[in-house]
Amino acid sequence: MNKIVIISDTHGMHKGLDNKFDLPPADFVIHCGDITGSGKEHVVKEFLDWYSKLDQYKYKIFIAGNHDRLFEDDRMIAKELLSKYPNVIYLEDSGVELKGIKFWGIPVSRPFCN
Repeated sequence: MNKIVIISDTHGMHKGLDNKFDLPPADFVIHCGDITGSGKEHVVKEFLDWYSKLDQYKYKIFIAGNHDRLFEDDRMIAKELLSKYPNVIYLEDSGVELKGIKFWGIPVSRPFCN
């Protein structure tokens, strides 16, 4: 049986997961968006540095959220950053099949607050 850990909305505070929570062991970890508060490039890089080193997970999947503006405003820089982390699978209107499970990621948020 495959185990999956799903996290989201860390807003630049991802390293707090190391100290405050024990992320359970699993085959997959999926971050469902909002790795930053405002999409700053250095926060994206810090997240990817941290995320890529979560060695307790064979597969690391990431989908951008509405606060991860770098992926919308400057896609070239975002893609260049991602290319430095080959063990992180980024899904943007795309999917991947791993261990017989199909994953699909769409970095879209429904409008809210007017």
